[in-house]
Amino acid sequence: MVIKLHTKEAYAVVALLMLAAHRGRVLPTKAIARRSRFSERFLAYVMGLLKHAGIIESVRGKQGGYKLARPAYQIRLDQVIEAVGVAMETAPPQAATAEEALLAELQKEIGMAMKNTLSGIHFQGLEERIARLSARQTLTFHI
Repeated sequence: MVIKLHTKEAYAVVALLMLAAHRGRVLPTKAIARRSRFSERFLAYVMGLLKHAGIIESVRGKQGGYKLARPAYQIRLDQVIEAVGVAMETAPPQAATAEEALLAELQKEIGMAMKNTLSGIHFQGLEERIARLSARQTLTFHI
């Protein structure tokens, strides 16, 4: 089973990975949009959501842009997903039948499993995974 990220979530994850790679240095939205081929306007919106959640900080001026508000190891994937407005938990509807009650319980269990998984994923670990994947892609063999 594969769960697909929404566009806002994908933009947020990629932008944060780029900011994490810059190790506290400021990165302009335009540079993130260009490198990731994202819409600059929509990315600016997502960055505003991340800033409002305290995940990133903005720096004004000619050399302005964004940087992480705290170290990458302190930023969890569930926090990012919640910051961009995707609810992690919803209250199940009132169940009229035993089958509906069972479905509500299953939804709650699945939601908790997802939240537990996402809360265990930190951006430092994601950054390390990107480095490993990049190294694999740049391997060349000469015969």
